[in-house]
Amino acid sequence: MAGLQISGLSKRQQISYLLTVLLLLIGTIAWRLFGTIVVDGESMNPTLHNGESLMVMRKYKWFPSLAVGDIIVLKPGNARTDGHAVIKRIIFMQNKTGTAAWPTSIQTKFGTFPSEELFPAGNEDCDLNRPNGIYVMGDNIDHSEDSRDYGPVTASDVYGKVLGR
Repeated sequence: MAGLQISGLSKRQQISYLLTVLLLLIGTIAWRLFGTIVVDGESMNPTLHNGESLMVMRKYKWFPSLAVGDIIVLKPGNARTDGHAVIKRIIFMQNKTGTAAWPTSIQTKFGTFPSEELFPAGNEDCDLNRPNGIYVMGDNIDHSEDSRDYGPVTASDVYGKVLGR
């Protein structure tokens, strides 16, 4: 702090002032990047429960890369989400050319299912080879509207990544 002086304030007051400004700056950044969302529905049971509050990192371009197994929040107002935010788990990510092979099975909280059973070839609602497609599914697969119904989402459809409860 040598050379930085706020006239009329003691050293102690200057330090307090600078710490306050720093804390406000950190708080503003945290407020813009992080938020909470409340689970509404049963599609992520047994992992997430109706009414549960989750910590979400909102700026998808700032958080670590998305990966299979991540729980994400799809943007409210997205045509696929009927105007409300949707919480789903990433189960597969297609490469930029749409040529990545699907896994033979998909692990869920209720067991392991053949990919062909959950995502049959020729499903008109879900293009299995959409370049950069992010395929999502609720953990409660019998009570989830997801990529099986509306196809893959894109990174720009992602509102945030769930960090914890």
